[in-house]
Amino acid sequence: ATLFFVLQKNGMAIESTTVLLATVSITSVAWIITALVTRPTDRSVLITFYQTVRPSGPGWRDIRRDAGVAARPDSLANAALGWVLGCVFIYSALFGTGSLLYGRFSIALFWIAGFVVSGLGLLKLVPLIWAGETDRMD
Repeated sequence: ATLFFVLQKNGMAIESTTVLLATVSITSVAWIITALVTRPTDRSVLITFYQTVRPSGPGWRDIRRDAGVAARPDSLANAALGWVLGCVFIYSALFGTGSLLYGRFSIALFWIAGFVVSGLGLLKLVPLIWAGETDRMD
């Protein structure tokens, strides 16, 4: 990214899509090579991490078994929905407030509706997501 920045500042015309694709490609190749040439993390570290964090997903199955900890009742779908609702909630509040300040009341109503709907969705969803968290609040 720095190289592209310097080249562009020195007058070289490089499309932003080219910069993005090249940066993502170079970064991906770098982390894949790093993952393949370095030693794996010690299993005891993974077990301790799992006991502390209890991440969800099928990739942790062997570690979960060795850690002797039950799987969390997490739902990736609920987590993704919570993320989307949270983003809509925040951005609707920001854009709704801006629209009100600039006197654009019709568009402000749209953003306020998005704020209210996403807020109600979060009120119903968050207790479902946090239902299994009480055993981890030490």
